[in-house]
Formats: sequence, C-alpha cells, structure tokens
Amino acid sequence: MALGFFKSSIAPVAIDFGYAELKLLQVQPGEPATLVAAAREVIPEAARNDPAARQSFLADRLPRLIRDGGFKGKTAICSIPAWQTFVQHMQVRAGEGSDGVTNQLKIQLQAVIACDPNNVVVRHVEVGEVFRENQPMLEVICFAVARDVVMRQIELLNRCRMEIGGFHAEPIAVVKSFQHLFRRDGDELTTTLYVDLGVSGTKAMIAHGRDIRFAKSIPVGGRHFDQRIAEVLNCDTAAARAHRQAESRGGVAAPATSVPVRAGAGALLTAAAPAAARGTPAAGTIHDRRAGNTPREFAPLAGGADAPQSPEEGGEREPGVRQAMQPLVEQLIDELRLCERYHHRLFADRPVDRLVFVGGESMDRTLCRMVAEAMGVVTYQGNPFGRLRRTGEERFVGFDGTHAETGWSVALGLCACEGGG
Repeated sequence: MALGFFKSSIAPVAIDFGYAELKLLQVQPGEPATLVAAAREVIPEAARNDPAARQSFLADRLPRLIRDGGFKGKTAICSIPAWQTFVQHMQVRAGEGSDGVTNQLKIQLQAVIACDPNNVVVRHVEVGEVFRENQPMLEVICFAVARDVVMRQIELLNRCRMEIGGFHAEPIAVVKSFQHLFRRDGDELTTTLYVDLGVSGTKAMIAHGRDIRFAKSIPVGGRHFDQRIAEVLNCDTAAARAHRQAESRGGVAAPATSVPVRAGAGALLTAAAPAAARGTPAAGTIHDRRAGNTPREFAPLAGGADAPQSPEEGGEREPGVRQAMQPLVEQLIDELRLCERYHHRLFADRPVDRLVFVGGESMDRTLCRMVAEAMGVVTYQGNPFGRLRRTGEERFVGFDGTHAETGWSVALGLCACEGGG
C-alpha cells in the first residue's frame, strides 16, 4: 500500500513505525547507496498496546531522533505498521480501473471485517487474472488500515515539521529492500519467499524477481514465544526472552562461495512432507548463476536445507523452552506451507526457489533453523542493510551499526519507495 504525495529531489528520511522499535534511516542513492544516518529507539512494553501512551512516547522521541541523528532534509516516508494493517488476497471484477477496484475492495471489507468504508484507507497490488466460476477476475493483494492510524502519523510528522513523502505497507517495503538484486534479464524468474519475523507477528511475502505476488500476516511473533516460555518456566517475559536469545546465538555461516542446492521442483507440491523425503537435490537455482556466488546480502542459514553447518552453531534448546515453543513453531510452519500452496494455485509453474529470513526476530537462529528444515528450501538470513557504503561520516543513534541488522529491511525498503504513488 502506498499513499504518495509528491516527489522530492532530496533523499527522504525513512521512518519505520514498528511494534517494538522506532527506526529512522537515510540513504543517499547511488551505486552503491551510501548510508547517511540511522537511529533506533525501543518502545517501552507499557506503551506498545496503549494508543495514547504510544503516541505520547513517539511525540517525545521522534523529534529527538531526527535532531540527534543529524538527518537532512524535511521529507519523510513512513511505514504503515504491519500489526495495524489488514492484508488479504481478494478477487474483483477486472477492467474497472484503480478506483473501481478500490470500491469493490471496500464493499468486500465491510463483510470481512465489518468496517465503515469511510474510516479505512485501502490500497492494492495487482497479482494477475484468475477465473472464478468460469468468469475472469483480477487477483489483488488488499492492504487496509484505519484512517485514524494514518492521521496519527501525519500529526507526528507535522509536530516534527516534516513534509510527507508517502506511506507504504511493510510487505511492499521488505520486497523493495532487495529489488537491486533483480536488474538483469531473467532475474524475474527467481521466486523468493521472504519471511519477516517480528515481535508482534510474522509477514510472509512471495516475489517473482522484484514484483510481490503474495502477502500474508501470520499472528506468530517473538512476544508470543516469550509469553509461552514465561508460562512454562514460571518467569516474566523479560527472563523468557533472555533464555531464548541466549540459546540462539551463532548459526549463520560465512557468505557462500559456491552454488547452494535445493529440494527438487516437486517440493512445492509436497510441502507437507518432511524435508528429507522430498526427492533428490537439483542443480543450483536461477538466482545463483552470477559467477557461482550468492548475493552478499544473503548468508546461508546453518541447519537449513542444503546449507553447510557452522562450527559456531548453538546447541539444542533446554527442554522447557523447546516444549513451550514447539506448538507456535508448528503453527508458523503450517502457515508458511499454506502460503506456498496458495501461491502454487496461482502460479503452478513457479515453485519457491529460496527462503529469506529478515526482521529483528530472525536473529533467533535456532527458530529459523527449525523452520528452514521443515520447509526444505535453501534458506538464507537476509541483511540488505549490509550493502550500504560507509564513509565514516554517518551518524548512529541507539546502536553501533557494526552488527548484522536484519531488522532494517522495512526502513531500507522505504528508502527505495521515494515518491510514493
């Protein structure tokens, strides 16, 4: 979803209004793009689910981050928080133009979520033509958000004296953050499943090259794991999170120097089967044909299908933590398999070539390995932040900028969304 206002010749400030963190990023376009400034602020747990407290906190911290981070210019491009966005595939009558599609979607939303169309901002992405009851229809991804959510963000930007460059849905921003990898002829043939693991939930996106063709929100995130662990271990959620993080360190191998392999093309059709039973490995996937190297933004996930094991890989989780997490891990895996199957119904000739984890919770490498092994597709941890050129003059607030920043894909994707529309 994009709400565009006007184009600016100045690199915008990307503002990612996450559930647990507020992130700001400014990047100067170029080859490669240059990091100008980045800032991060953790949102207190007490303010995360309290709209008034959240607004008050953001109104206090956002101006400070802009000032202390040395961000340049007055244009901001913002994310529409995933946890406040309704995402669903829908079918509408084709040939009625963008406004006609939007009107049809609002009518359907009234039935699905019982909303007042006048109180919802709706945008969509076209996926392709489908047939329903032998009638041609247009498959779209619908993004809907309450109008007051957008208005609160506009209020925050006005208080910061920032101009509005646009608002974009997080799934679109995640895919945009890797669009620079798909510029050659044939790159559009690569099918990637992006899994953005966040605190409040997970976003799954399937893209053909740089074009998003599937999106879904999954109500399983870091806070759900922490709550379950806290219940089983009889501790608070902070201690539960510490348990989980301590056992998940390590497990990402060095950048690949050879072509990885994946399960055979039939893997998508047999997604419910264990990874080990999905046929023989095939040759390297299309995306890895560039001199036999994997893009530097992707690090093979140790423990994933066909990925090398890392000597630094962490051990098994303690039984209580594993027992607490298992039902949610299985739910996440089931949901991702459903995503594959829905995509297969739309594009039977486009099996998923690779899975890429992003998001702050993807630093839980033990969790990522469990999902990767069940999915049976060559898997990476994505870090689009790592491709940015450093000059030594960039400014950081809230972190040191030296570690893998898998949680910055939305912010970096917003930088690529300049101009809205």
